[in-house]
Amino acid sequence: MRVLLAAEADHIQDLIFRSSRLREVTGGSHALETFWARAEDLARLHGARSVPVKAGGTLRVLFEGAEAGAAADAFERDLRDLYAIRTGGHLSVACAKEGEAPQEPADARLESAAGLALLRAKAAGDPPAASPHMPWVQPCASCGRDPVSAAVEHPDDSVEYLCGVCHDRSHLRDTFQHEFLREIRNSASPASPADPMDAGAGAGAGPPDGEDAGAARAQRSQRLAAVLAEANALPRESEEVGAMDARGRVAYLLADGNGFGARFERATREGGFTGLTKLSRAVAKAGRTALVAATAELLLRLPAQSLPKYEEETRRADTGASEVVSGLRVPVLPLITGGDDVFALVPAPWAFWFAQRFADAFTGAMDGAGFTGTTLCCALVFAKGTFPYRMAHRVGEEALRDAKRASRAHGGVSAVRAAELRDTVSHGVPPLPGEVGVFALQAPADAPAPDEGAGPGEGTPATQADAGEPLPSLDALMGARAGAGALPRKRLHQVEALFSASDLGTPEWTTRLEHALERARLRDERAVGAAQTLRGLGGGKKGWIRAPALAGARNAANATVDLLHLWDYLQEPGTPETGE
Repeated sequence: MRVLLAAEADHIQDLIFRSSRLREVTGGSHALETFWARAEDLARLHGARSVPVKAGGTLRVLFEGAEAGAAADAFERDLRDLYAIRTGGHLSVACAKEGEAPQEPADARLESAAGLALLRAKAAGDPPAASPHMPWVQPCASCGRDPVSAAVEHPDDSVEYLCGVCHDRSHLRDTFQHEFLREIRNSASPASPADPMDAGAGAGAGPPDGEDAGAARAQRSQRLAAVLAEANALPRESEEVGAMDARGRVAYLLADGNGFGARFERATREGGFTGLTKLSRAVAKAGRTALVAATAELLLRLPAQSLPKYEEETRRADTGASEVVSGLRVPVLPLITGGDDVFALVPAPWAFWFAQRFADAFTGAMDGAGFTGTTLCCALVFAKGTFPYRMAHRVGEEALRDAKRASRAHGGVSAVRAAELRDTVSHGVPPLPGEVGVFALQAPADAPAPDEGAGPGEGTPATQADAGEPLPSLDALMGARAGAGALPRKRLHQVEALFSASDLGTPEWTTRLEHALERARLRDERAVGAAQTLRGLGGGKKGWIRAPALAGARNAANATVDLLHLWDYLQEPGTPETGE
């Protein structure tokens, strides 16, 4: 007899985001990854045959033999207790026996039965219970939810009182930092596997072959090692990354793969649990590998003096004496790294470039694992460094849904959607995302078709115009930004302000626009190329402003509004700003 145990973390965002401190979120995500590794070891102790899925908040464990049912029940009890102790969260667990699947037993049928049992378990929930009343107990200084169980003494002699979960997270955060920096260092090592950026759809031609490739890789490794000798820590606060932007803004990157539900079903149907395990491991590795590759490329392109600096007091491990250490911080903070589900803090000026490199590296890693045609969608949320990260994540989820809807309407291409949170709150209304478009990150020739299992409304276009026109290219928009980069900032703001005028499109408005463009020196030879690029952006998409093209043609649709609105975030690292 075979029994498949299915477990899924409940309210996983509440678990990871339980602390108001941004730096603790990394520890929360890493705590979940560490728990799944321990859960696999625990499953082996209970006699499990295999662990087909161990990624994000999902676990699948297969038991075989006459005692499979009893072993699965014992493992379920221990798994629930271990999860509650180590993470402070709750698991939904259900089992499916081979005999409960219809007709002849098969891996796909058993997986389907386990999934349905898990849905029923999640819907039922736990029976109501009274929470214990604990008067005169100090709450945790980090999450404010659980009572204090540990005191952390800092080098400045201050004491921080934390609950057991947050105390463990602080240690896991430091462990994750060392692991992430080591992976960045090893990503360019001559002895490491080929860089996934070389295989990405938009990564260019890649390095040369043969000895030249080895020499280039060795040189890259040396440069990266020199950077990491100084940049030896991750950000602790979002304001440190915000200092890299003139307006103190940061970007939150959210990413999620396209059609992975259908991919997992197909892998189970065609390859059984062996195929499911292979895909699960490839996805779990690809997200982390892509984040490492994009971060390494950013560090190689940025000058060291532009990285955030830090100076903090620590204690020596051998003598206990306090000392002051200083250095530079890597300007990327991974917050959630759950396979294709990624949430990270990145510098705002190069956010679109970073998202593009991340997508290239992700698809390259999946191609290298034998899963071609993979695409994903990203969302970028731009906000002040002091803006609450959890609200930014909520806005990013909405933007990610928009990107996925547009992607499905265009054959499943990789796409990115941006949202900018306003700086001020007026009349008690919370900040709202700015209206910007959806752009194609890459358009591979073998892009997959929309998901076969899409639910009602999931496959419908974002607008009627979306179905017949390609998504505007992010490459083209960034190219237009580079072509117009020498324009004075003052003139750019004047042009942008015209697109908010109430008489938009009238002859008087057209005259004012022509004058503004003339004053902005858009008639020179360099700007003609940018104008031609702008004419091709957006086509006739609904929601894109129709205005005179910059090269003189009348009533040609262009993305001038999007270019100017996102101007500060379309930079390429290593390219100096020349505008006045």
